[in-house]
Amino acid sequence: MSHTINQEKFNELKSIMGEMFTTLIDTFIDDTEKNLNELRNGLSNNNVDEVHRLAHSLKSTSANIGAEQLSAVAKKFELEAKEGNLTHAKERINELEELYAVVKQEIK
Repeated sequence: MSHTINQEKFNELKSIMGEMFTTLIDTFIDDTEKNLNELRNGLSNNNVDEVHRLAHSLKSTSANIGAEQLSAVAKKFELEAKEGNLTHAKERINELEELYAVVKQEIK
């Protein structure tokens, strides 16, 4: 695994979860893809509250599996949305999608 995943955290979670780990990863993938689509919709509708909520969710779920870079970008996006600042929202979403693609490859 590369630097996009904290391998120690990932392996620890895998060890703790056992057979349920695959379900967790599948859920993470499904939820993240849904959240990224909803982030784009929220931005299209200029819905700052929705963008904030989704970025917060993505930050937390990414951190849980050790996807620290993805979590860090989501956190930055979350804080910007909390302040009502969507100036860099398209760039943030693009960055999230690029990082997610790498994470998805690494965790499968």
